[in-house]
Amino acid sequence: SIGYAAGVGCPDQAAAAECLRALPVNELRTPVWFYGIGDDKLGGPVTGTATLPADPVTAFGEGKAARVPVMIGTTHDEWTLFVA
Repeated sequence: SIGYAAGVGCPDQAAAAECLRALPVNELRTPVWFYGIGDDKLGGPVTGTATLPADPVTAFGEGKAARVPVMIGTTHDEWTLFVA
């Protein structure tokens, strides 16, 4: 996203792709932050595009989300993928 590119030092939209390609890999390891719970930030979808124009949490809060059944869940050991 343009916001992510700007956050890692590539604010020019016209040159963002070229700028991102030139960055060292370690500069790109910071995840895109979606929202926070207390002091913990959670990664999530990139918004502001035709596919996902608005932040989902904001859209739900403003009543702009489609009124369809939604199933939400987690897995017990989902984050153990990241344990070394």
